[in-house]
Amino acid sequence: MMTGVAPLPVHRQIALNDVTLHVACWLTDKPPLLLLPAMTQTWDTWLPVVPTLAAHFAVVAVDLRGHGQSEHPPAGYRLAEYAADVVELTRALGWNCPVVIGHSLGGTVAQVAETAFPGWARRIVIEDSPLQLAQHDRRVVLLARAYLRMYHRPFAESAAHFRRVHPDWNATQVDEAAHASRATAPAVLEEYLAHEMLTLDTTLHGMYCPVLLVHGDTASGGFVDDETVRMYLDHLPDGRAVQVAGAGHSLHARKPAEFLAAVLPFLLEP
Repeated sequence: MMTGVAPLPVHRQIALNDVTLHVACWLTDKPPLLLLPAMTQTWDTWLPVVPTLAAHFAVVAVDLRGHGQSEHPPAGYRLAEYAADVVELTRALGWNCPVVIGHSLGGTVAQVAETAFPGWARRIVIEDSPLQLAQHDRRVVLLARAYLRMYHRPFAESAAHFRRVHPDWNATQVDEAAHASRATAPAVLEEYLAHEMLTLDTTLHGMYCPVLLVHGDTASGGFVDDETVRMYLDHLPDGRAVQVAGAGHSLHARKPAEFLAAVLPFLLEP
């Protein structure tokens, strides 16, 4: 399922109404595909799957506001603001009804964007995004607090933390995670921890485009359990779900072949 090596991306800084976003582009005359990463992650998390995706789509991977090389404003990290950003970004790119893949926070941003701007996306893949209707997901809260602590620690201490938590990671993965922990504005994490809970009206109701939820299993570190899957499917007019057995939270980065096998047939449907 995985194919070739994608050429190096073209990097752009795109000024929107109140923030400038960094994007990595593999632009062709193929249909548009927007990639939205998780909280604390940046555009390059998508590199394991870009070669295959770029064979079928014009691909843009974005650093959300407060992340990576995008602008880090002192505030403005509500889901509605992220959602407005990505809708405005696709318009600035001249795209109409792109296909969207969003991981974790990116998946939630895609949901809120499509609900607030119906018809924005042609189809959406949500990768292991918890709904967080009654309360924040405990694991995400712990991660946000840990990243806030690491932000103020020496780089070596951050790297040591990731080596301890992920003993199976190689030196490159540890280094990337440690750098990512310092490339996110603290306000991203602080506003997440203070954020109001989501409702079905702001996430699933109004999402009429085809939606695929692809998720791991909780025993392997996935954030989406069986009850969440049922809630997604109960409230999506055209929703389906695929579980990748043995996968954790970051399927596209840790199990790229399995992720592509799950999502590519959906993405290529007419």
